[in-house]
Amino acid sequence: TWTLVSGSLPPGLALAPAGNLVGIPTQLGSSTFVLQVTDSGVPPYILTKQVALSVVPTLLSVLGNPLSPAPVNVLYHSQIPASGGTPPYSWSISSGQLPPGLNLDQATGYIDGTPTQVGTFNFVAMGTDSGNPVQTATANTFIQIRKGLGRNDSIATATPLGNSASLQLPIPLSISPYLDPINALTPNPDTDFYKLVANGGCLVHTETFAQRSWGADTLDSVIEILDGSGQRMLSCGQPAYVSPCLNDNLDSSTLDSALDFKVPGASSTQTTFYLHVFDWRGDARPDMQYYLNISGVIEPLTIATTLGIGATRGVSYQQQFTSKGGSGNVTWSIDGGSLPPGWTLSSSGLLSGVATTDGFYTFAVKAADSGNPPQTGRTQYMVQIAEPLVITSPATWPNACANKPYSFTITTSGGVPPIHFGFISPSWVSINLDTSTGIFSGTTSVTGTFTGTVGAGDSAVPQSGQSQTVTLTIVNCP
Repeated sequence: TWTLVSGSLPPGLALAPAGNLVGIPTQLGSSTFVLQVTDSGVPPYILTKQVALSVVPTLLSVLGNPLSPAPVNVLYHSQIPASGGTPPYSWSISSGQLPPGLNLDQATGYIDGTPTQVGTFNFVAMGTDSGNPVQTATANTFIQIRKGLGRNDSIATATPLGNSASLQLPIPLSISPYLDPINALTPNPDTDFYKLVANGGCLVHTETFAQRSWGADTLDSVIEILDGSGQRMLSCGQPAYVSPCLNDNLDSSTLDSALDFKVPGASSTQTTFYLHVFDWRGDARPDMQYYLNISGVIEPLTIATTLGIGATRGVSYQQQFTSKGGSGNVTWSIDGGSLPPGWTLSSSGLLSGVATTDGFYTFAVKAADSGNPPQTGRTQYMVQIAEPLVITSPATWPNACANKPYSFTITTSGGVPPIHFGFISPSWVSINLDTSTGIFSGTTSVTGTFTGTVGAGDSAVPQSGQSQTVTLTIVNCP
């Protein structure tokens, strides 16, 4: 049996009866303590030893994967990834250079700006943590700045409709420029079709803008979609096209034309469709340059937060909800059921308050984004509100008889199950604790009076618990 004789373990760690240290250290630094181990011999053999243990930060690591590529003259925002060490980090470029127009935020590791030059730019990113001693780490990385998308250079992804977990997100599209669909009218020599292949049942968002090669003025462009069955859909260019067409909602400072369309076919099958870009006169003039960007519509909005199974009455509670997917700002609300009395959910997704009434509560949380059209996500939760956990068993246990089996159960009231138990003592006998049931059991040949500290903690968030100093006397019985 192992016991802690003197000193203290690093915060967050505990000594199990079998001698192993368990837990997650929560504070850096060094701790010195004395351990004692007692065997089960008669008489028992006891050994003590002083131990020094240091808790150090994990190794700082800067990931060297290439950062997100970007089109030239388009606003860029990406962060250098890092892990380990002691946050917050500070950042610098130790060699190489960022693309012209981009700058590194030394406090956050974000690279922002508008790149102005095409090319691949290699550099070494250096991260420094806030530990003592300080850690530094570097990684070779690069950012590729591409020319305006279109003609021979296109990026394509798509997003499935619904929330099918079996589909890859986002769905990749293959794209081939300058292909004429078999069932389409023969295009003019100065127009281009793009052949795309994607899983059916997905949404694609397409944007273009056109610019004169000899000037900076932007002219309207038009997008035409031709699906596998020959059905056409146009965005609304200038002058106005005959209905039906899709109005774009982009202003002149961004792109000219936008079109959302559904890829025909089932979600598990690949479908071929065609995209045609031309100016509002119906051709692609030699003095015009077209830029094409094909990307997935926003991923479905889902709620990413998992709540704990319960909380304690009369104790302050706080949980921030987060979401995945969606577009723009997300607004939160209760969409069915009822929160525990004393709790509220703010529109920013902060669930907080002090619960006043015990019981089980079921409620649904809804997230709604600001996209057009808006998306919503909904998740149902159940939580238990319980009174604070207390130990109800007596501090002085019934006497034990030497060389006879002994059992004693730590009892509690309140708390959110399951309840977990712990025990520590500078000197104890071979009557050990089952941490999941609170039962002490065993047989010892040693007589005398022994003390220790029992702890009980529940599964509430934050945890409710109590400790108790206990006394056991072992005597010789007839």
